[in-house]
Amino acid sequence: MAPPAKRPRLWVPGIAWVSPELELQVGDHTGYAGSGERWSVSSCGHAGHITDWRHTAWIVERTALEGNVVKEHALIEPHTLLDPDDQPHARRWLEEQPLLCVSGAKANRLMAAGLRVYRVEHGVDADDHLVIEAAGGDRAPWKVQGAVPDLMPTEVKELHAVGEEPPERALFIDRLLLHLTRGKLREASVINAMNARRLVETGYGYRGATDGTAASIDRVQRDLKALDALFGQIYDRAKPERPDARRVKIEVTRAPDSAQELEIPIYGRCFRRPLREMTLRFDPTDDSTAYLIDGEPHDRLEIPEHPRWFVDRVQPWEPDLPEGLVPAKGGRTAARPWMALVLVGILVALMVLGWVLQ
Repeated sequence: MAPPAKRPRLWVPGIAWVSPELELQVGDHTGYAGSGERWSVSSCGHAGHITDWRHTAWIVERTALEGNVVKEHALIEPHTLLDPDDQPHARRWLEEQPLLCVSGAKANRLMAAGLRVYRVEHGVDADDHLVIEAAGGDRAPWKVQGAVPDLMPTEVKELHAVGEEPPERALFIDRLLLHLTRGKLREASVINAMNARRLVETGYGYRGATDGTAASIDRVQRDLKALDALFGQIYDRAKPERPDARRVKIEVTRAPDSAQELEIPIYGRCFRRPLREMTLRFDPTDDSTAYLIDGEPHDRLEIPEHPRWFVDRVQPWEPDLPEGLVPAKGGRTAARPWMALVLVGILVALMVLGWVLQ
C-alpha cells in the first residue's frame, strides 16, 4: 500500500503557519518570517532571536494607535514610505505587523497619553543582559531583568542536545514575553517590529540609542524588493487557504489543556507536545536579577505550560526569489554579468602592472 499523500504546507500570515519543523502555530505573529539564504537578502522578514541584539526597542501595540495618536506624536509608520502600487506586498507586510517600534525619547509622552509602552533590551549594559518592562496604560508597571542564563531555571540551563538548541532554551524569551504581556508580545513580532524600525531609521536602539538616522525612501524601497517578491507569492497562495486557516486557529485556540490531539482541516489531526511549566526565582536583595511589580520586588515568577502543536506528512514549500535577487555565497545578492567582467578586467590589469614593475 502506498504511503498517504503529503498535505500542503499551511502559510497564511497572521492566522496559521506550519514551520519547517512541522510545528503548527497560530496568531498574529505567525508566518511573517523565514530562515535561509533567500530570506537573508531582505532587511525584514528573516527570523532571528533577541539574544542576537545589542539593542533596545520601545514598543506599542498597533491596536492602541487610535484617533490622532500617530499624528499628534509624529510616530513613524514604516509602511507609509512605500508606494502601494510599486511594492504592495512589502507595504502590506509592514502594515500587518501587530507591534510598532517608537522613539525612546517619546516613550514618557506616549505613556502620559495613556498608551502602554513596552521596553525590550538585550546586550546593552552587559553581555546577555535582558530587560523586559512595561509601563503606562491602566495597569501597574512591571519589570524583569537579568542575564539570560541567570533567569533560566536550573532544569532549563542544564538541558543538552545534539545539534540544535533545546526548545526549552530557544523559546525561553518568547515564553517570558507571552506570559508577562498577556500574549501581546511574542519574540517573532518584536523582531519584525525592530527590523522595520532599523530599516527606516539606521542606528535605532543600538546600545540604547533612542533614535537613529532616517534612511532615504530609495534605500527603504531597495532593501524591501526581496520581501515584496517573497510575500507576493505567499499572499497569493494564502487566499484559498484562509477559511481553513481560520478554522485551524479557532480549534487550536479553544483547545482544552487536557487535549492531546485535535481534529483540524487539511491535516486531519494535530498533536500536542507541550513544554513544561517553569519557575523563575529571584533574590529581592540582588538588583542585577529582579522581578518588580509597581516597584516592589518579587522572589518568583511562575511560567505556565507552553502548548505546542505539530502535524505530519507535509509537503515542503518556500517562495522563490527572482533571479536578480538570489543571494550568492556569503549572503549577498548575486553579481550581475557586467560586474563580473569589470572585476576580471581589473584583475588582469593588476597582473600586467605587477609583471611590468618586476
